[in-house]
Order: sequence, then C-alpha cells, then structure tokens
Amino acid sequence: MDPIQFIRELGLPTAICCAIAYGSYHLAAWLGTQVVIPLRDRHFAFLASLESTLDAIAQTQAQIAKEIERVSTVCKGKEST
Repeated sequence: MDPIQFIRELGLPTAICCAIAYGSYHLAAWLGTQVVIPLRDRHFAFLASLESTLDAIAQTQAQIAKEIERVSTVCKGKEST
C-alpha cells in the first residue's frame, strides 16, 4: 500500500500518528545502542574501579591502625618509665 492510499483510507491524523510511532521506535533503538549500552558499560567499569579503590583504602586504613597501635604502645611504655 502506498502512502497516499494509506492516508486516503485511514486519514491524515492516523498517518501522522503512525509516522511518529515509527520514528519513536527507531529513536528508542538508536538511543539504546548509542547511549544506554555504552553508559551502562562505563558504569560497570566505574564500579569495578571503585571496588579496587575501596579495597586499597581498607588496606591502608588497616596499616594506619597498626601503626597507631604501635605508636600508642611505645608512648605508653615511655610514660611508665
């Protein structure tokens, strides 16, 4: 069915609605592949990086706690003498 015959049978508003629906479908498909998927992939990469950063921070904090405990023990030893 050609577009002119379609418009004659169903009317101009219906043809416009169909064109908008067709365009919206293709726009959503394009946005999904060009925007949403790369954004999701970058978000997952960020989360992986954040996880490794948090692990490094936790290890550093544990080392700092050990050093504070060691310094505290040394200071207490000097106070008692």
